[in-house]
Amino acid sequence: MLRLAVFTLLAMGWLASAHAAEKDWPALDPACKPQLRGTWAARELQDQVRPAEGWEEITLPDRWKQRWPEWHGVTWYRVDWELPCGRQHLALFISGIRQAGVVYWGDELLWRDRNLEPPYSRGGNLPRVWPVSTRDGPGMRSVWIRVMGQAEPTPGLGEVLLDDAMALTQEHARRTFRQRTVYLITSSLSLAIGLTAVTLWLWRRSERMYLWFGLMHLCWSAYLAHVLRTEPWPWLRSENHGTQLILFFMLYGNCFSLFSQRFLGRDHPRLNVFAWTVTGVLFLLNAVVPYEAGDQFTLLGFRWSGFLFSVSVLYAIYTALRTRKPEHLWLAACWTVMLIVSVHDIFVAARVWQNHETWSSITGPVTTVFLAGLMGWKIAGYMRRIDGFNTELHANVTQARAELAQVLEQQKAQAVENAKLQERAQIAHDLHDGLGGNLVRSMALVAHAPDLSQDRVMSMFKVLRDDLRQVIDSGSSATTPVPETPRQWLAPLRHRLTMILDELGIQAQWRIDEDWKTAPTAIQCLAMARFVEEAFSNIIKHSRARHVRVVSIQPSDISWQVVVEDDGVGFDVATATAARLGIGMQSMRARLARTNGSLEIQSRPGRTVLNAHMVLAPGN
Repeated sequence: MLRLAVFTLLAMGWLASAHAAEKDWPALDPACKPQLRGTWAARELQDQVRPAEGWEEITLPDRWKQRWPEWHGVTWYRVDWELPCGRQHLALFISGIRQAGVVYWGDELLWRDRNLEPPYSRGGNLPRVWPVSTRDGPGMRSVWIRVMGQAEPTPGLGEVLLDDAMALTQEHARRTFRQRTVYLITSSLSLAIGLTAVTLWLWRRSERMYLWFGLMHLCWSAYLAHVLRTEPWPWLRSENHGTQLILFFMLYGNCFSLFSQRFLGRDHPRLNVFAWTVTGVLFLLNAVVPYEAGDQFTLLGFRWSGFLFSVSVLYAIYTALRTRKPEHLWLAACWTVMLIVSVHDIFVAARVWQNHETWSSITGPVTTVFLAGLMGWKIAGYMRRIDGFNTELHANVTQARAELAQVLEQQKAQAVENAKLQERAQIAHDLHDGLGGNLVRSMALVAHAPDLSQDRVMSMFKVLRDDLRQVIDSGSSATTPVPETPRQWLAPLRHRLTMILDELGIQAQWRIDEDWKTAPTAIQCLAMARFVEEAFSNIIKHSRARHVRVVSIQPSDISWQVVVEDDGVGFDVATATAARLGIGMQSMRARLARTNGSLEIQSRPGRTVLNAHMVLAPGN
């Protein structure tokens, strides 16, 4: 789409030039060529009235501030021509009017700008041509031009030519192409490239080079738009035009410097801060100081931006010669061409009215496209590295997958082996806490009552058989149903323990909550039951207690506490823990820890307390 637009603009310019050249105008007899007899200028003292006096002879092109430094009003120009012959195909050509104006052919209004009141039209960079009437025959003709240039730093009038219509039409087409069409193409290219670069930066924020490259072209496009505009913008006064122009030019200089640094892989934060500070100060001076007194700050702003540009170019050349990288050398070559063109155009701009002689009108589109190609080359290099990285990454991922599959197989085999070991340990704990506890209690019962009846002995064997079946069938399975109330959970265990305690003469006190606040899991119920069984086994074997108290409560919705307290001989908890004595105590701690619980033991002669605390998950 961009190439099509450029081709269309070039084709339209070529067709317009060809059409002007192919018109069948009669050739102008050299003897009838108009003769310039004089050019004068005078200040307008009465609104829209030609001055009657004060005329000074001048030479065009003219800048009246060189002659009248303090004059900020309207100036009239008079150009006298002698026509040796009558009825010729003549045209009047004016290379530019700074800032707005009205043109008369004798007393006939030939043309006028649309805005002759602030904000003014702008015609300094706009050549114009009009056919003129020669029906009155040979004689003197006067061209009157009224120029409004109050808000223009170099007000005045460009070249005024009266000649063969075909020749001036061709000259108008040539100058329009050099002064406007090429800059319009450059501005369009810069706008498209700038937007593309900023979009790339938004996609990849770490690449600041694209940001400064895009902003550099956007600022240049905005600067050219200000230069090329012929009609005022509604929000911009005529005296603000220079401020806007210098702003975009200074922004371009700063962005140019930052882009050069990023492209070369360099960064100078302190110098950049200093450059932005100077730019901001100069812009404020241009914005605050009245226009009539601010020309020097405008000139200083242009000089500052030119200095930044020149230093950046020289720095790029120096860096490229050191690194010898192809992209750096290409950038340095492009910058060198731009520097040479800029120096030439500065001298052209000093003459004000020779805009058609600038080299940038030809090199501008070329360097813009060259820079776009250079950035495209850099992006292509990034893409090649990304493709290489993707290939390498794919190979590494394939290798990692194979290694991971092997590791997972090893972990799976190890997990199966660990599960077997854990199951064996669980069965051992269940045998110790359940079946072992009942064996201890049965042995104590036989020791205290040697003359047990056959039925009583069979009852003890049945209890042992039931405990063994519970270990084999249920174990620590999570599928075991949870008792509906705490009392139902403890009832079977309490029944078995009461029988043995009665035989041994131990009095038991039971305090059990009626309902669950939060029901525990089946595994937690089994773990807590094993804790109680092991606690009673230790009491029967070691404590010589006469009284036992069991408390099962839920202090909160997420906690469950079971306390077993006896009045036995007690033991040294620290010594037993440090020496890792007692399989039962270790078993209780390990089982509770696996079910999100903990065990606290306090013991002294006459009182031993085992406090099992378990954290419950809401919604079990």
